[in-house]
Amino acid sequence: KIWVGTNKGMLVYKKKEKTIASVESNSLYSSVITCLERLNKTTFLIGTKSKGVLIVKNEKINQILNDSAGLPSNLIRTIHVDNKGVIWVGTTKGISKVVLKPNHKAKVYNLSKKHGLISEEITSIKSIRDTLYVGTSKGLLTINRREIKINRLHPSLYIKKVLINSIELSKDRLNQLT
Repeated sequence: KIWVGTNKGMLVYKKKEKTIASVESNSLYSSVITCLERLNKTTFLIGTKSKGVLIVKNEKINQILNDSAGLPSNLIRTIHVDNKGVIWVGTTKGISKVVLKPNHKAKVYNLSKKHGLISEEITSIKSIRDTLYVGTSKGLLTINRREIKINRLHPSLYIKKVLINSIELSKDRLNQLT
């Protein structure tokens, strides 16, 4: 079988039957398909224009990665699986590093302009060893995967004053805010 993504959804060419059929078992397949990438022998990653990434295992949608799951956008431009099995998703709002856990939970880490991207409009992602090559609407950039660090510290929060109708509330009266 050959899977083909189109502006009208997924098509499957079945060589033995010499037919082309649209995949209609799920309405998500009728989304505009922007990219396809193979994760392993049984799993494909399908990027869409408005639904995020469809994870298809054994020809059935197994999971959906979208903005609810942590992606910065549901408009997917490119998907790349590196040599360590990490999924890199390029969107219109930056890059997502996706690590699929054995329990099918996905950990999503996002990179944007505030992390040093020259543009959040990602057009392509490829890698050679530890270097990601990222095409953007403003040019090409390289990222060393080993240098991407996840900040696990939460920032401290300090409240200096509380205003209600432009009047400062004293610390003694904060318990009245329930």
